[in-house]
Amino acid sequence: MNIDQDALHGLMRSVGREQLVPRFARLAGSLKADGSLLTEADLAAQQALAKALLRLYPGSVVLGEEMSASEQAHGLGAGRPLWCLDPLDGTRNFSAGIPYFSISIALLEGGRVTLAAVYDPLRDELFHADRSSEALLNGAALQPRTEAYELQQSIALVDFKRLPPGLATRLVSAPPYQSQRSFGSVALDWCWLAGRPAGAGVSAWSGALMGLCRRAVYLSAQWRPLLHIRRRARFSPSAGGAFLCGGGHAGAV
Repeated sequence: MNIDQDALHGLMRSVGREQLVPRFARLAGSLKADGSLLTEADLAAQQALAKALLRLYPGSVVLGEEMSASEQAHGLGAGRPLWCLDPLDGTRNFSAGIPYFSISIALLEGGRVTLAAVYDPLRDELFHADRSSEALLNGAALQPRTEAYELQQSIALVDFKRLPPGLATRLVSAPPYQSQRSFGSVALDWCWLAGRPAGAGVSAWSGALMGLCRRAVYLSAQWRPLLHIRRRARFSPSAGGAFLCGGGHAGAV
């Protein structure tokens, strides 16, 4: 499917500007069955994104995190280009007034991720990767650092609640890294690994594609087998200045 990158980016920016930013720190929300938070901003952003994507690309279908199980099943079984949306990744941050959340989108064609984008509306930073060009931040190519870091000197982005208890305990009791953070939006975590000075050791393309696609298509646990998202990733101590564990993944750049 031929994607107008400018139109897609413009849509994400307009939804962030019109649906999310005015509601930032103003909504309490309610709990979903899995314990995660849902606000009217999640629903408004998803509706705006889905409506516009179907208008721009009428042969596609949309799969949103906040859709019902039947709507999700319909999207998965449609056999057409599939937009996977997380309209608000970091809802608890958003509700609490913590300025770290994002919109994430991925396009699947033939069961293969062909494009992914993550937008931070407060910093106006839009990360983009597809299979025909290099990874971009606000239209400029991401530039990897060439310095190498020992793992013991690294900052780890770790979402402990998504790790097996035994692994979480080992990381707390004998951390192989210097210090740990958990920022609250895994989509942005992966992008920051690819596009911030902390990241080093792999090309910007491979790092950003790994990060963007993994989180942008990770909307619920039952979709993981379909999307062939790896549950484990190897990393070497000299691979980079930061690494991440969470959402069923462990990786390094």
